[in-house]
Amino acid sequence: MANTAWAFAKAGVAAEPLFKVIAVEAARRISQFNRQNMANTVWAFATSGVAAEPLFKAIAAEAARRIGEFNSQGMANTAWAFATAGVAAEPLFKAIAVEAQRRIGEFNAQNMANTAWTFATAGVAAEPLFRAIAAEVPRRIGEFKPQEIANTA
Repeated sequence: MANTAWAFAKAGVAAEPLFKVIAVEAARRISQFNRQNMANTVWAFATSGVAAEPLFKAIAAEAARRIGEFNSQGMANTAWAFATAGVAAEPLFKAIAVEAQRRIGEFNAQNMANTAWTFATAGVAAEPLFRAIAAEVPRRIGEFKPQEIANTA
């Protein structure tokens, strides 16, 4: 399900009937999804612009419980998808903020920039996370593309 949704979104084909069926079934079986499946699914729905709030809420709850399993890209992409889709998921954002702050050294420039942009866009206060990003960026500024610098700022 996750790979199908991802493939359609990546190809730019928002097959809404397909996405609606996936949304219902994925929400029902979310505990069977691994962290990559969860991240890819919310990314696909956000990218395609297909509304699926019950699915996002199911993923938010499951991902918040299992955030330690996510790699830096999965955390950044999951948070980005929720902010892009405009779905409030404060417990998930708080879990991501704590885990991302703890593991900020694992984030590449794009993931740091996307995480900073996401939290600002979603309006989620995460001062310790922003302090961690602010401390890490100067050490690694050479890795940042101009757009990543702008998004981080």
